[in-house]
Formats: sequence, structure tokens, C-alpha cells
Amino acid sequence: MRVLTTCSALKSVRPPDDLLARTLARGSVGDVVAEWVGRLRDAEGEVEAAALYVGRGFGHAAAAAVGAPWIASAGLGLLAPRSYVPSYGATVAAGPEDDVFRRIDGPRDPGAWWAGLANSPFACPVDELFQGEGPVLAALSAPYLAMLADDLAALPPGDLSRLRIFTASAPGSFDARLRPYAMPRNRAGLDDVGGYRGVVADYAQRALRHFVETVLPAAPEADLDAHAAMMAGEIPVPALGPAPR
Repeated sequence: MRVLTTCSALKSVRPPDDLLARTLARGSVGDVVAEWVGRLRDAEGEVEAAALYVGRGFGHAAAAAVGAPWIASAGLGLLAPRSYVPSYGATVAAGPEDDVFRRIDGPRDPGAWWAGLANSPFACPVDELFQGEGPVLAALSAPYLAMLADDLAALPPGDLSRLRIFTASAPGSFDARLRPYAMPRNRAGLDDVGGYRGVVADYAQRALRHFVETVLPAAPEADLDAHAAMMAGEIPVPALGPAPR
């Protein structure tokens, strides 16, 4: 099993000014991402990726992961948890000062930004995330789903069958190619379960953790449709047998 989650604005290491998206020159998406990647090539990895991010949502993902979660980073690309990376400030979520699209002339296209990040010296190709066996569980918001959509949709069917997506976003708000792999939203139900209460901003990670701690141990071999039905409450989660003595 592997867990993938979004990066977080909160970092354990303060980023340098030249790795803040707000300091980039304005231009096309290609020009801006090229300038950003150029800055990354001059940067040094100073902290393990899994230790860089802090916050409630990331904490839920880390608690669910075996080892540590992989990270979909809007500043660095897809990060293996034990890779060494620099701190930075960049996001594709609208609003923050380091939203990269504040510097881009043209439409908001997270997929185009992500394609440019493939040249980041810290990024892994998405097929590395799917190496090995077991489910790949992704807690992602709509902008981050848009970033990864082309990479995920291009995976072989056998890899896609292992994908489970957890998101607070309505199905109509993200790429249709990924909707079959999204677990049903059940915000109210999750908020009624002790230990998983929270806010909309960390719903995806809370839902993923609930799945790992409740559904997956009881139905590790279930297919995508069965897992979705269990998360939606349409069929009961199988009872776990007694612990061995």
C-alpha cells in the first residue's frame, strides 16, 4: 500500500525568498515554470520530503501511510517520502500569495504547470508511485487532481484498478477520467466517527485514514466497487475476526 497526499502550505523549514512563487516574473505558463525549474536546479535538498510538511491534513495522511506518504507538490513535482528537497512556497490552489497562477498570463491550467514540473530535479515519474503491489490511496483536492489527471489517466489498467481517490470535491469538479476511482464523499458520516472529525480542508486525508484503519483491514482484497460501497455505507464493512492469541 502507498499513500499520496497534497503538499501543505505549512512547512517545517522556512523557504528562501527565491523559492517563493510570488517572486517569479510574469509570463506564459511555459516561461514561468521554466524560470521556477531553473531556480530549483540551483537549490539543494535540505530536508526529507516527509518531514517538510506539517498541518492536520498531512498528519492524517502520515498516520495512515506505511512508513510515510508520497507528496504531490505544486512546487517540486511528485516526491518520494525519503527524498531530500528544499523548502519552497508554491501552490495551484487559488487565493494564496504563492499561487503560481498569479504570475501566469493565461488560463488556470494546473496540468500544464505539472507537465513543466516533470523537469524538476526533485520530481519522480508517476509510475514509481505504483511500483510494488497493493492499493495506491490518494488524498487530493480538485486543483491537485487536475495537476495529476493526465499522468494518472495514462497508467495501465492494472495500475488504475489499484487507485482509490479521496477528495472533498464534487465529482463534477474534476477530470471525468478519474471519477471512477474516487471513493464516495460522506462528510457527515465521517464527522460522526470519533477520531475522524475535522473540517472540509482536511476531509480527503481524514477519509483516507478512515479507509486505511477501518475498511482496508476488513476487506483487503475487495475491488473498487466494493470499497466504494463500503465507504458510502451501502454495504457493511466485514467484521474483523478475533485477534490471534
